Amino acid sequence: MASELAKWKPAFQHYAESEMVLDGLVRLFGSCPECASGGGAPDYAVHKCCREKTYNTCTECVEMNTCGRLKGYVQSLDALREIKAIGVNAWAEEM
Repeated sequence: MASELAKWKPAFQHYAESEMVLDGLVRLFGSCPECASGGGAPDYAVHKCCREKTYNTCTECVEMNTCGRLKGYVQSLDALREIKAIGVNAWAEEM
């Protein structure tokens, strides 16, 4: 489909490379930017909770693994568990 779109808009010839970059960013950062960095909508329950507890991310919370707010975010929760286990710097290096 991208090759067809490229006939009308040449930028689409780079679609595959763009998709790879975006996938890499999701793998690196997950789909959840740090709450302390303003990630998430201001009224987002996880963001509000971190802000109220003055946490950068949920990894600082002892309730992270049982938190009902995170149940719908399996991929993010898996990444948070790994970050909590090995530390954010080691996790970023692995990515």
